[in-house]
Amino acid sequence: MSNLNDELRRLAEDGARRARPLAVDDVIQRSERGRGRTVASLLRRRGRPGGLAPPATPGRRWPRWVPPLAAAAVVIAVVVGAATFSSAIHRRGPAEHGSAASTMYVEYLALGRGGGVVIPVNTATNKTGKPIQASEADGGLAITPDGKKIYITGNDKVIPVSTATNRPGKPVRVPGVASNFVMVMDPDGKTVYCVAFMDYDTIIPVSMATSTVGKPIAVSLDDSPPVITFTPDGKTAYVGTKGDTITPINTATNTPGTPIHIGINAADIAITPDGKTAYVSGFGADEVVPVSTVTNTAGTPIRIGAEAGRIAITPDGKTVYVSAYGGVVVPVSTATNTPGTPMQVGINAGQITFTPDGKTAYIEGVGGTIVPFSTASNTPGKPIRISRAGPAISIVITPDGKTAYVAALNEIVPISTATNAPGKPIRVPYGMPGGAVITP
Repeated sequence: MSNLNDELRRLAEDGARRARPLAVDDVIQRSERGRGRTVASLLRRRGRPGGLAPPATPGRRWPRWVPPLAAAAVVIAVVVGAATFSSAIHRRGPAEHGSAASTMYVEYLALGRGGGVVIPVNTATNKTGKPIQASEADGGLAITPDGKKIYITGNDKVIPVSTATNRPGKPVRVPGVASNFVMVMDPDGKTVYCVAFMDYDTIIPVSMATSTVGKPIAVSLDDSPPVITFTPDGKTAYVGTKGDTITPINTATNTPGTPIHIGINAADIAITPDGKTAYVSGFGADEVVPVSTVTNTAGTPIRIGAEAGRIAITPDGKTVYVSAYGGVVVPVSTATNTPGTPMQVGINAGQITFTPDGKTAYIEGVGGTIVPFSTASNTPGKPIRISRAGPAISIVITPDGKTAYVAALNEIVPISTATNAPGKPIRVPYGMPGGAVITP
């Protein structure tokens, strides 16, 4: 426990020195459906050469509401089809699930012990299973669409784990990524794309079906954090590239197309469920740029009146929500590309996660405040406090939409989506959470 306290104390001191204080800061991290490197993985490297993360390019305009840990984290969004979001919410408690319960997997950094573990949680019983020992694990976690495998990043390897046995398989070594890299999975679950933290000019495709490493894709990524987002059919990846551009990559041939000039330094990219439009926010910019994926041309920027951050699109594709500086979330109609009335949510909003039916969204932030809001009325609900939240948290929601699970410091907290009341915390004897995924 002393090691954990020392680590948290150092983090607090670092934050106080480097960033102006915020009541609740945002952690930029890829939630959902294949998160990439998270704050936990960056914490692990405190003792490694290079510190937390490579420095940003001089002149890079980080948003004012992004603290140092968030700035070091990686934004990776994998947009999957609407089939993931098909269940309705029922008014039952966190532990009251059907017989086909999902399993949640959370990676934890074992502070003071070295290495990491992945904790399985049975969502029917809220009991943890035997930890999956992955000593090389350092923050990247993805799950295949069928839920049969999870992939973990570790040093210069991608480690497959069968969810049937919870046993790691043979690691696939990725030459050229050293010990620091980002992993994002194609929506078909067959290929992962790796980006070395110290080399922002290549993306390395790895076929997990055949355990083979493909030819590196030459692109000039826009430094740290890299942004990679797939269309729902997985045929194209859009990446933030230098020169205020995003670049499409054909995943069948792994060849980059012509960069699309958007006029902002890409901070986040989200793609509508029909795959026709990508929305891009920019560092230091108060606008979101729509891009047609059919013509690969940028549309008229959408002014949202505040510095834009994370982007999330409702499962029905009708509304884009943009978390922005000043504790606001701005809805944007995808039919007209016009912003609606900003919502004051009381926190500097980070990742937005929807329930499967899209009726409720949960906003997460550093410090452990979760704010729900109704997408029908755009009305925020009562904030939900997570008692042991540290510098990073992760949210996943069960496929039946009944429970949101929040991975926090030393615990996982189930929240009933019917009442927004937290249930009994699930204690875990580890420190900082990294990525979190859930089986379908």
